[in-house]
Amino acid sequence: MSQPNSATGAERLFTGEELDRLATPTSILLENAASDPTGGAIDEIVQRMNAEHLAIYDAYIQWLGVLQSHIIEKEGEQRHREALKRVVDATLSEFVLEFENVTFRERVEMLAGRFRAGGSTFDVTEHADQVTFSLDPWGPARLWYAEQEQKRDGNRYEYPCYGLYDEPTSFARLEEAHDVTGGRTDVPGYLATEILSLVIQPIELLGYPLVVFDFPDGVESETELHVYKDPAEIPAEVYDRVGTAKPSRGFPTAADDRVFTSAELDQLGTPLSIQVEESAKAEETAQLEAVADRYDEELIRYKDQLGLIIGGLLTWIARHRGEDAVAEVLADTAEVVMTPFIEVIKPMSRKEQIGMWAMVFRAHGSTFSDGPNPGIEEYDDRVVFRGRPLGACGRMWANDDQERIERISETRIRYPTFGCYDKPMHFHRLREPRDITHMNEDYPIYSAHCHALHEVFCTNEFGYPLWVEEHPVDDENGVTRHVHYKDPTDWPEEFYTQIGEQRPESLPENAP
Repeated sequence: MSQPNSATGAERLFTGEELDRLATPTSILLENAASDPTGGAIDEIVQRMNAEHLAIYDAYIQWLGVLQSHIIEKEGEQRHREALKRVVDATLSEFVLEFENVTFRERVEMLAGRFRAGGSTFDVTEHADQVTFSLDPWGPARLWYAEQEQKRDGNRYEYPCYGLYDEPTSFARLEEAHDVTGGRTDVPGYLATEILSLVIQPIELLGYPLVVFDFPDGVESETELHVYKDPAEIPAEVYDRVGTAKPSRGFPTAADDRVFTSAELDQLGTPLSIQVEESAKAEETAQLEAVADRYDEELIRYKDQLGLIIGGLLTWIARHRGEDAVAEVLADTAEVVMTPFIEVIKPMSRKEQIGMWAMVFRAHGSTFSDGPNPGIEEYDDRVVFRGRPLGACGRMWANDDQERIERISETRIRYPTFGCYDKPMHFHRLREPRDITHMNEDYPIYSAHCHALHEVFCTNEFGYPLWVEEHPVDDENGVTRHVHYKDPTDWPEEFYTQIGEQRPESLPENAP
């Protein structure tokens, strides 16, 4: 085995300090910088926050669009409805129950964090009976809004939109009125996930919807979401639209007449990175520390819900349509998700690319830690990430009952784990050896996407994997390794063999 560059004198891409900063959660960097808000660290932290914010979320909503379209087109709307309801019931209850026994203020603040985390551009107004979120665009709606790039508008961002329900991608729409469409016809399939998680499941578990949806000019326009101060006042027709009855009692206590100041309402809609910018300029150390305290929760908690839905839908497809269908839908996902990503990294240096991949896995909720070994280590020919757990794959696989975000050292955080392959979720394990399982049997289904997207698709496109993930499938709570070769021509034959490919003699000119 080759040794770290420090031992051989070979040319390095990174210093030891740079590798450690790549592995350190942004919240900890912000916490450390709060005492010196005019120092140079704040600019780097803001850049990291903006990069991490949607790095996984946007890939997830596109991936869900592929999965939902597959089920709708192959099985029909009714089967899609059944599949999605089953998955949401099995995976999201704990997230909905977080709203139980909280104050109205806390409920609104939790929802604002969710909407910020999803790349929503919004303002918040308070009325005598409710608080209204006016979102344009609402985060999920960016899937179907006409394509546009991100831009800054005062203390708001307008985030990228993709137009994926139009040609050529043409994600499936739900033509029929059902409970999961809120009684509407001809709506984007993704809307059903939000109706389920914000309306139907909260009614079932809490007795009332978290929000009341209002699309003044249809779902392709501004969205208004109303949060009632007294849930008992939510009209019965809101329940009727999703096929449920309004309870006669059991609602939480109504909120006071006025809950938020105008400044607080404005801050609810301000992205955390802009809050950091503004607080640093004003040298408000306490506010910087407050953002650091809640940053990780906003970074991963909403994304975790989407990741669990994805794992559940993959499981449904495997068990109802077969494992060949899983391979097919992951190939479709790679085409949608990876094609634009590859275009982004093509002009980057190898150092910049590896730095981006470290960012992606920070945004996944990774703990870059392996006992005595560094979380990220550079060798003569490669850079290796190690983590326990590393990314959503590791946290879904791990069953050591990490329920909350926990600080485990001065420079590391451990994020929640889910034990998805155990009861009650019981995600599928792919039984057949394939390229997307590294030719293994009994392979965790969510982890197969790593090989499908980052290895198989990329090898077919330009001759080598972007990186290779080695999952601890024999030890649910073990260490995951990511291998990144500095020179794409150095990838050994073994990494091709495990995805059923042969090492090419040369790489095409379009290789990034």
